[in-house]
Amino acid sequence: MDVRVLAHHKHHSNCTDVTDDSQCSSWFFSGTALKPYPRQHDYLESDSVYKAAPLQKVPTFTTLVLFASCVLESTPYVKKITSSTLELLRRNVDEPFILAITCRRPMAAFEQHADAILLAPCAAARGYDSGLWQQGFRYALVSNLLGSASAVLMINDSVLGPLFKLGQTRPGVTFGAVWLGHVASSAMSLYGEDVIRSPTFVHYWNRTHFYCAKWGSMRFLEGTLAHRYQSAGFRCATWTADIDEYRKITVPPLRLPFYKHKNPPTSLYNEYVTTGRVPLVPTPTQPAPLIDCTTMLLHSYQLDAQRFVPEQATQPIDGTP
Repeated sequence: MDVRVLAHHKHHSNCTDVTDDSQCSSWFFSGTALKPYPRQHDYLESDSVYKAAPLQKVPTFTTLVLFASCVLESTPYVKKITSSTLELLRRNVDEPFILAITCRRPMAAFEQHADAILLAPCAAARGYDSGLWQQGFRYALVSNLLGSASAVLMINDSVLGPLFKLGQTRPGVTFGAVWLGHVASSAMSLYGEDVIRSPTFVHYWNRTHFYCAKWGSMRFLEGTLAHRYQSAGFRCATWTADIDEYRKITVPPLRLPFYKHKNPPTSLYNEYVTTGRVPLVPTPTQPAPLIDCTTMLLHSYQLDAQRFVPEQATQPIDGTP
């Protein structure tokens, strides 16, 4: 079917096994046990496809973009920043197929720029960005989008970019930012073909049990992200090892392809509030070269194995290699 055709969608009003935020906060900081323990959810959410369902023919593309977003279409700024991100992904990613995964009825920008849209409110409530990316991954797996991709880019709505053409994806994993002695940012990560064909990648995204929303996403995804792929022998690259530079979207000279624009910082929004105009982000005149971070000492969070190691679902969805 035409990917611009909207499919029928039944909105999810009740989500089971969504843990209270106060419990999750206590669990994150002190290891307090969750009661009851969240159930595993091994499936693609029913009625989750909003647009392009199902794909009758897999299109020709190179990079599968999984864009996770729960933004509300409430202000001119939100509309502009979301449209800009999707336009930049379309323009500067190597032959993209853009799969947007959201927790609410998508704004017009999604329908205009995305090739397919999934609604996954319960996955978002349980797993935050990780839950949305997992739903996108599972859909890509069963629809053979993953099998047709040469690279996968995962990005959320806190990042603007890429501000310049990325070119062909190199082997291994490329992060928007990493910082020595800590972790890689999960807000944007780009995986080469060697990674996306590996059990390290496929089993993690298909089988990991995500819960506790943002707290769990920080523990189970960002907290182990770089270390997971380094331990499996994949190469690591980044455009900056300075997390502060990653946040300085309004401070020239801009040299990075991706910049955080919220959570923090808020400088781009503050500029909009002050001037009444949605800022235009210029193209970097001297793009930063990639830094090889394969030998950097990138740690995972120091997790108690019993409390924090992600659970593995016993019944992965159909299509697992």
